[in-house]
Amino acid sequence: MNPRIVIALVIAFPFVLEATWAQDDLVIRAGRVDGLEGAAIVDGEVLMRGGKIVAVGKRVETPEGTRRLVFPDAVIVPGFVDGGAHVGVAQYRDESTSNVNPSLRIADALDTADETIAKARRAGITTFHLMPGDAEVIGGRTAVVKVASDERVTWLRREAYLKCSLAPGAWRRGRAPTHVMGGVELLEQWKDDAALRPFWADRCFVAAFTSREVDVVSRLQKRCGLKPLLLANSSMLPHVGRVRATTRGVILDPLLPSLSDRWRRTPAALAKAGVKFGFASRAGARPAAGLRLSSVVARMAGLSADDALSAITLWPAQLLGVDDRVGSLARGKDADLVVLTHHPSDPRARVRCVVQGGRVVHHPKSVTLDSAK
Repeated sequence: MNPRIVIALVIAFPFVLEATWAQDDLVIRAGRVDGLEGAAIVDGEVLMRGGKIVAVGKRVETPEGTRRLVFPDAVIVPGFVDGGAHVGVAQYRDESTSNVNPSLRIADALDTADETIAKARRAGITTFHLMPGDAEVIGGRTAVVKVASDERVTWLRREAYLKCSLAPGAWRRGRAPTHVMGGVELLEQWKDDAALRPFWADRCFVAAFTSREVDVVSRLQKRCGLKPLLLANSSMLPHVGRVRATTRGVILDPLLPSLSDRWRRTPAALAKAGVKFGFASRAGARPAAGLRLSSVVARMAGLSADDALSAITLWPAQLLGVDDRVGSLARGKDADLVVLTHHPSDPRARVRCVVQGGRVVHHPKSVTLDSAK
């Protein structure tokens, strides 16, 4: 055969395979299925049809000829939900001329061809919470989105939260406000604005990274009726108890292995206190692999394996209001899943396969393809 034809076939094969699997029923079988709305299944299967999960179980009934991917020693989990990312919007995440941008929609800046989206998808992230940066007190409206490998966009929430910031970047840029309490005053001045009113009570997403800033955020409910979703880092540890009553939950910035053991225990402390939380990767500005790495570090510091998985799947989906579509493997939900060699919070885990909307969008190594008998 002509070598050029061989090369062309090799290059085209993944795209042809993806198209074929997207059109037909697909079953993925693995040694363990986790992230269910119930107990994990040993030696289980997930049946997908039309972009949705049709059945999950030990053995699922399938039409004759159904394609099946087999991973005998692997683990199937839901596609990862990124609690905070900048993929496709990184260069537009901050507005340098104004500290108040209530009508700015991050959805309008999305570049679906940005290579950081594909990199994140290969890391197992199938749903993104896109957000403005932290350099404005009122930065604009976030969005929850899925971007397919063919650049098709599915908006789960085009306007999810109003991103606000009381972090230093919002008040140390030679413009008003010039300190954190000035930021609070600015928020209060704008709370009755028509653009803010729909978000004010329970749809504000507030960044606070020092202990002092988190303390201020925890007092916003009493001061001005604001119960936000908090974007924080491990410095919030001293305020875990107060945060439970005064916020909707927490999205944590990437948890790094270089942190001291005390700060790495923040996720475990949140879980123990009953505070729902998820992780942000900041993909687009930081490596997408940081999302799963956060769950690895958290588990090594005392977070349970189940909670480490929930922190990158179900809990962020619930906090973002999209758990009817993503976050767990259940009948009727979107067919987004990741196959790994080990549990996602195990440092040995490697991604074997990623499925988004019933399409195999990443398969780095050869897989076993059978037909259902």
